Amino acid sequence: MNFNGIHDDGEPSTEPIRVRCSGGQVLTREKDSIIRIVGLEAFTEYTITLDESTFDNLAWRLPFKTIKLTTDPNQFKTIMVAVKPMGEISGLVTDELGNGIGRILVTFTDEAGQQVAKTLTESDGYYTYVGFRPGTYVVGVDTTQLRVLRMTAEPTQVKVNENVQGDLVEADVLTLIKQAPVIIEHLGDTASLQTNQDTLLQYYVLFDHDQTDVRAEYAGSMQQLALFLNTSPNFKLEIQGHTDTVGGAIYNQRLSLKRAGIVAQYLMSNGVKADQLSVVGYGESRPVNDNASELERAANRRVTFDKNIPGSAMMGATAGSLPEALMAAAPMHVRKPGDVSNKPAMDVPVEPALEASSLTGREHIVARKKTRDMMFLDLGNGRYIVQFGAFKSGENAHRLSNRLNSLLKGGVEVVHENELYKVQTVVINSVEETVGLAKKVRLSTILEN
Repeated sequence: MNFNGIHDDGEPSTEPIRVRCSGGQVLTREKDSIIRIVGLEAFTEYTITLDESTFDNLAWRLPFKTIKLTTDPNQFKTIMVAVKPMGEISGLVTDELGNGIGRILVTFTDEAGQQVAKTLTESDGYYTYVGFRPGTYVVGVDTTQLRVLRMTAEPTQVKVNENVQGDLVEADVLTLIKQAPVIIEHLGDTASLQTNQDTLLQYYVLFDHDQTDVRAEYAGSMQQLALFLNTSPNFKLEIQGHTDTVGGAIYNQRLSLKRAGIVAQYLMSNGVKADQLSVVGYGESRPVNDNASELERAANRRVTFDKNIPGSAMMGATAGSLPEALMAAAPMHVRKPGDVSNKPAMDVPVEPALEASSLTGREHIVARKKTRDMMFLDLGNGRYIVQFGAFKSGENAHRLSNRLNSLLKGGVEVVHENELYKVQTVVINSVEETVGLAKKVRLSTILEN
């Protein structure tokens, strides 16, 4: 138990653990560290499996879990297995006010500069990890996550000492500090950024798996961003949506644009003008890591921001806009988070008032009556689809579809997608026809009842 791999004189032994063998009979005795396997056939290969989870001390680890051997006739073989008492490092990750922060990826790097372990903080900011050999380690926050969060954190150093029971080490607190805010200088009616473009990326939104909801923890930073945009009417912002690699590329392209659209809605609900915003979905094409684990995938489910420079979107992106012709069809109404007024008689559509998900990615709201949403899905090349609502209930979706088909003399269908029943037109090949159809539906009372 001293890491030299040799049973030295006076070195203690452990109590027996659970052992399995592919043949014979395993015999153990209480408080006897010797485990005997009898009844084996000569000249036969056996596999012995060691279960370190049955140690009384969680810090005790084995250098290997299986042993393969071939028996010899009339011989008793002795196998010595070294037990390694590993150290445990624990600590806390907080914000600048000392509040613990959950779901932060903490990394551990050895003296050779190799990352040897990583773990995620609990909801209160605490973390712990067992499995360190004696030595010095650097404990820090994952650099990729820091880049996504637009924060910094000074790493700390700890030393794990040799201890038969396993050393317990508490690291210094890791404090997440926001990067320097955007410096704004007003010159007449113009606001300019006095720092480089990357400072705008201090704002971000992370999403849960396959979700588009803006979590409450981002309300403060989104309100700050809205305040900046409201005081800088000439500033144009590009909202960039991203996904992880779970799911197909087309679906993720749609999901990324949807996330960007949801954030655009959130900003507009705080007074930002629509003509200041553009949305772009990069899908899974711009990851910040390899998507090799759930922790890494969580960092890729994000929306980031940049100054809108015409023609700056990269390959693999799907851009959204707010075409004047479509916007003229009906006034835009943005539902603020938590608004549950004007409940419809049939069903509440579960899709948000502004989202961006279509086959190639552009979606624009043109009308909203009560809680039902009428949207244009811009497929590109002059092709459009109008969506009148999305329902969890197929019966309610078909009821609305039948009423619209009576009004429009056909051309409306129900599409079952992503566990929703979406009421949509077939593809329309001109913007004039699309606007005319939208006006006809808007002037009716179908979406109000």
